[in-house]
Amino acid sequence: MKDQLRVLKRVLLEDASLQRTLEDVRIREKICLDGSERLWRDERFLLMLEFCQQWKILSRVIDTDRVDIPEKYNAAKHRLRSRKEISDCLLDIICDGNRVFLANGVMKFPDRVSLWVLINEILINEDYYFETNTDSPRILDCGSHFGLAVYYFKRLYPKAVVIGFEPVPTLRELVLENLTKNGYQDVEILPYALADTNHHATFLVSKTDSMAGSLTERRRIVGDNVSEIEVRCRKLSEFLQEPIHFLKLDIEGSEDVVLAEAGELLKNVQHVFCEYHHGAGLNTDRLGRILLLLDENGFDVQVGKSFSSQRGTERRPMSFVGRPYSGGIWAKNKSWKY
Repeated sequence: MKDQLRVLKRVLLEDASLQRTLEDVRIREKICLDGSERLWRDERFLLMLEFCQQWKILSRVIDTDRVDIPEKYNAAKHRLRSRKEISDCLLDIICDGNRVFLANGVMKFPDRVSLWVLINEILINEDYYFETNTDSPRILDCGSHFGLAVYYFKRLYPKAVVIGFEPVPTLRELVLENLTKNGYQDVEILPYALADTNHHATFLVSKTDSMAGSLTERRRIVGDNVSEIEVRCRKLSEFLQEPIHFLKLDIEGSEDVVLAEAGELLKNVQHVFCEYHHGAGLNTDRLGRILLLLDENGFDVQVGKSFSSQRGTERRPMSFVGRPYSGGIWAKNKSWKY
């Protein structure tokens, strides 16, 4: 029986068998019916199954035609020893240094942690997907980071007109380099932070998390090592004077005051995605005020956890109430008339 299990395990760990197992629940049931429950519970088998499943999903959005993919895939698979290593092994396959090879372009990125989160949020979950009646929608990308959202918008609507905001100079330079290398037109990246008034302010840049730069003290409060830079702030309302088909707002804790400043001009927006940040010194009534503001301006709204928060709080979610988290707010203008 042990020899039979050993042979069966070796067969099932082959890529073709893993794919069949993923695709057909009857195969998994047969394993158990044949008395091989120990194999199904085997940690290595389950690890490889999860790796294969995530690679299948990831391969939809990256360049799988590169000649080094098979070699890098096999090397990553054979060094895999724990679930914590899955994302790192997958990134080894699709990256070369600080470049990631996507289905329709190559982009430089600042760090692998942010790359993994943004690939899942933007390319796999498609948090920024929207439908509109023009092939050249106007989009505001507030918090551009290294430009993956711009890449997504240009895949979704190649003729889109995008205005991005990125106040951190190193990230803005990275966005501009990625735009040039991928030949994107009708995209402008402005060096401003968004706020409720036009002024100069101190912007805190986390040395731990490249996605967490903020006008608030939230990253300092959670213990990040931060540096301070001076940035110019602009009001969102100045950019809502004409119809906007999609407003993406990911500005690390200032979203409530920025939306409130825009006020009734939000009626000029067809779709809103807002990443909401909770806790770490931020007032706990902010979510309610954002939802009320959107409702008063004619939006239908859905709310959910972000990819990173959902991943860390799936089990016993009540245990995490009171801790910092991030969520997504998706809103559609019910009275859009343009």
